[in-house]
Amino acid sequence: MNFSECISQLLSSTEYGSRDQALKSVKNWAGQDIILYVSNVKLYFDSLENIYKFNRTISSRFSRETVFNLINDQIPKLKAEGEGNVEFEEFFETLLSLVPRNFRITSPISGIRLDGVTELSIPPYKFGYLKDVEGPISNENGHYISVEIRNLYDEKIAISKAENAFLDFARLIVFISGKLDGSIRISTGLPLMPSYSHELMYVNTSSYQVIDERGGWDSSYFSNKIIDKIPVNIDFFCKNKDFKRLWELNDGMINGSKLNDIDSRVINTALALGESALTTSKKNSIIYTCISLEIMFSSDEGALFQRSIGEKISDLFVFVVARDKDSRLKLSKMAKDVYAMRSAIVHGGNKELTDKNLEINSLMRTALSEILNNKKYGRLKSIGDLIEMLKEAQNSYL
Repeated sequence: MNFSECISQLLSSTEYGSRDQALKSVKNWAGQDIILYVSNVKLYFDSLENIYKFNRTISSRFSRETVFNLINDQIPKLKAEGEGNVEFEEFFETLLSLVPRNFRITSPISGIRLDGVTELSIPPYKFGYLKDVEGPISNENGHYISVEIRNLYDEKIAISKAENAFLDFARLIVFISGKLDGSIRISTGLPLMPSYSHELMYVNTSSYQVIDERGGWDSSYFSNKIIDKIPVNIDFFCKNKDFKRLWELNDGMINGSKLNDIDSRVINTALALGESALTTSKKNSIIYTCISLEIMFSSDEGALFQRSIGEKISDLFVFVVARDKDSRLKLSKMAKDVYAMRSAIVHGGNKELTDKNLEINSLMRTALSEILNNKKYGRLKSIGDLIEMLKEAQNSYL
């Protein structure tokens, strides 16, 4: 199907009609004299998708929202002109003429604080006070986070990438903190979580009523959840002796620097562990723990090994973390137990879910610190290098 045929198919999903027909449609274009509306919803959405994917240049540079808006803006004119040849380059002229730009995206952020400073930079992020931001972003008092997203054509894609980068900031803060009790809450956007003080903020109020087995009232509980804001400018977070390199790796990942296999695994493992600690769902927490293990220690072994993925991964995990026979056996069993819970979750089993995955999270934190800082692992470039180290150790009998 050529481009003109894609446009013809799109136009055939629309009809002229009444205002009542237009109001019942998923999309309409109402003018002074005529009303155009979508009469075939499936064909309309299929056609939009076909046009979006028609050319890789458009689909790689621009979001569906941007492209669909441009298409919809041209439908009334094309419908009025009737059948005719529509050239791809002419149709998308405004988008194809754009050049890549760097975008700085700024958002209000809750859950952090700056102690003794008015601004902070942890590349690629910048932080400061909302009152110092040029242009309207919020009437509330509080902080902002910003990040530069480079070499893009579409600001909507830049915003989407920035949103992911802001989530990754929260994940890294939780990972570096080592806290597994759900006591850190960082979010972007409005409204800001209300401040109790410079150090504390209000999150929510819990309200429960307890009824006994006979239907009688037993008690009620009301409690306000007040938690600490994170002082992100202290060295523990922005210059942590064990994990300060994570900020460099995160900056490189966001801005397209090429990371080697181990560096890519380390940063993505830290982010998965952060998400495991952030989520309030026990099932999701277990899943993200397993994801972190697989990111860091999985390899493409194909048919060379037939053991379960949990067993293969636990060997490398134990090799990096354990120091003696007893701890190796204990950690290997713990990793397999967590994978058993993961299997129960994804296959619909009824295995009791425990917090054992949080112990793995803590030990994975140790594993990443070892890989980042121990000279023993200084030459690692790929997971293959780590596997060779394990094989050498397994075959080094005294």
